[in-house]
Amino acid sequence: MSPTDESVASALRRWMQGEPHGLDVLFEVKHAQLTRVAAGILADDYRDLDMETDELVNQSYLLMRAKPPFPMESPTHFVHVVRQVMEWHLTDLIRRRKATKNWGGLIPTDLEESHVIDDRCPNTPLIVTGVMAEIRRENPDMDKVLQLRGIPQFTIAETASALDMPVIRVNRLWRAGRDRFHRLLDEGSPN
Repeated sequence: MSPTDESVASALRRWMQGEPHGLDVLFEVKHAQLTRVAAGILADDYRDLDMETDELVNQSYLLMRAKPPFPMESPTHFVHVVRQVMEWHLTDLIRRRKATKNWGGLIPTDLEESHVIDDRCPNTPLIVTGVMAEIRRENPDMDKVLQLRGIPQFTIAETASALDMPVIRVNRLWRAGRDRFHRLLDEGSPN
């Protein structure tokens, strides 16, 4: 074993035993290899991200430093774990960017006309121009329930409390309103 291999194995053991300095040594000794790994990840799957390799290595260090040590068998395993942390970080970064783009994915219309109310696909933006206005005309209580369950995603109990209605009534309004909402969307939005 070369001195570098011995220091990496020793640092890995120290970090696994809970000594934070071991992680510092691991990243210092493996920095060149981790930079190559980061460059490969960024070149292959994440070309569109504006991120430098050193930034990705540093972010993975910070993420690993914030968590308890992962069980690892060898310095090679350490590099594979860091690669996985890098990929998780990039995936989370892309998800956050997509979530904030265009107001969280909602179509930029009036707030009362853009709702996410379908329990089966809670992150799917729906174009609802005119649909909520029609429901509001038909049943104002149903409209209120749909709005509280949709955008802030209140629970049935929270919605009942906010509207000072019995839970059973809110539950009925929610189910009926959701069905009515989908029927109106299928028919085409009234103007």
